[in-house]
Amino acid sequence: GKSIAYAFLLALGKGSDTKWQYSQVEIEYGAFLKEYAKKLLEAKPENYHKALQDLLTASGTSESIEKNLS
Repeated sequence: GKSIAYAFLLALGKGSDTKWQYSQVEIEYGAFLKEYAKKLLEAKPENYHKALQDLLTASGTSESIEKNLS
């Protein structure tokens, strides 16, 4: 949820603008997830699926996404 959103803000260099909207736990977890969010934003199309799955796994979800090649 909010930690992932904060991770993307950090990856985009906008975290300090909205830091006040997040709890200390969300800020710390967002900082942990920042590199995963950055890798997803910078991923080439062929690496996007893995980067997304890595972010989901790091965020603690057991959700697995299938790669659709069509």
